[in-house]
Amino acid sequence: MDSHGKISFTWKEDVFELIVEDEFNEEGIDVNVPVLKQSVLNKAPKNWKRIEMWDQKVLGSPETIKKCQSIWNWFTIKGCTKTAFVVSNNIQVQVLEKYADKNSGIFLDIEKAYKWLQE
Repeated sequence: MDSHGKISFTWKEDVFELIVEDEFNEEGIDVNVPVLKQSVLNKAPKNWKRIEMWDQKVLGSPETIKKCQSIWNWFTIKGCTKTAFVVSNNIQVQVLEKYADKNSGIFLDIEKAYKWLQE
């Protein structure tokens, strides 16, 4: 099956910024995860934060979400202390309320998300 979903990213000091686009399938996660992990390993921060900005289309199957949880857990093991998810709709909010960990915040406003990350 073809890979679906796209993630672009950058580091701004100790914040790993991810822009997440389109609907994901498992193959899409499998393509993106090694690149994300390598960026974390190359940066080698001790304590860092993450912000994921999701467009309107971002969703995935339960299997895809489980793969996302796996990379989210890996990020925590590698020093991520807080994650802000900036979402576009209530379905995304409901998914994250169920699957994101206790060190995550869910926001509809990017400015509020950045403010929360700095608290």
